[in-house]
Amino acid sequence: MDILVKHIERCLKEREFCLVLEDQLERCWPNEKIKSAEREKQIQTFAKLRGWSAFILNTDSGVTRAIFARHSQGPDRINQASAAGLVLFTRR
Repeated sequence: MDILVKHIERCLKEREFCLVLEDQLERCWPNEKIKSAEREKQIQTFAKLRGWSAFILNTDSGVTRAIFARHSQGPDRINQASAAGLVLFTRR
C-alpha cells in the first residue's frame, strides 16, 4: 500500500489527478477476495483518509480504474480533464 500512496503523491505533485489502473489496485484490493461494492468502499476510504477524492470506473470488461485528486480540486477539475480528453470515467 505504501508504494501506491507514494505513486499517487508523486502524480499529484505533477498533475491535478492520478489514474491508477487495475493491476495497481489489485495489489492492495484483490478483486477475487473482495466484493466490488466493498472494494470501492475501501478505495474511497483510502483516498479520504489521505485528503483525496477517488472516482471509480468499472468497465464492461470487468476492469476497474481509479482517478485520485486532491479534495480541493473536486469533481469539476476532474471533469475538465475528462473533457480535454485526458481521462475517461464515470462518477458513481
